[in-house]
Amino acid sequence: MAKEDEVNVLIINSYNDQYEWTVNTVKGINDALKSSDIHSNIRIEYLDTKSIINNKYFHKLYELFQYKYKDVDFDVIISTDDNALRFLLKYRDTLFPDVPIFFCGVNSLVPYENENFEKIYGIVERNSLLDTVDVAIRQNSDIKMFTSSSIPVFRVLLQKLEC
Repeated sequence: MAKEDEVNVLIINSYNDQYEWTVNTVKGINDALKSSDIHSNIRIEYLDTKSIINNKYFHKLYELFQYKYKDVDFDVIISTDDNALRFLLKYRDTLFPDVPIFFCGVNSLVPYENENFEKIYGIVERNSLLDTVDVAIRQNSDIKMFTSSSIPVFRVLLQKLEC
């Protein structure tokens, strides 16, 4: 339990603690809170959605969080990447009603156009993929192949190379 003067913070990460971006983001949040005048009690969750993601899994996470945090009143939730935000949008009204959510690492808000963003604030990544591909092609005119683990990224690369 947090002391009376502490702020209860829940960080929900989309992935696990093996991803450098996730590790650095959590470290940045911790460092920022430690260097401020805010006394905080931080809880960290990793959804591990690079390994598994489907509705049944999200529902199991919901049940776990419902049990695990039933007696915890969070003051703020910080969400990293799209899948954590997606999870929170689906279950926040029952898990964490009225708790402000701050997100980062979200690629676009287009998939969430019909969602209620009351008390949700954040930073959307601006993907400069085409600029990056342009630089790569200019610097390596004999480039023959790009690889990507992301189908949307792959489609953009194909469109760029076909020009």
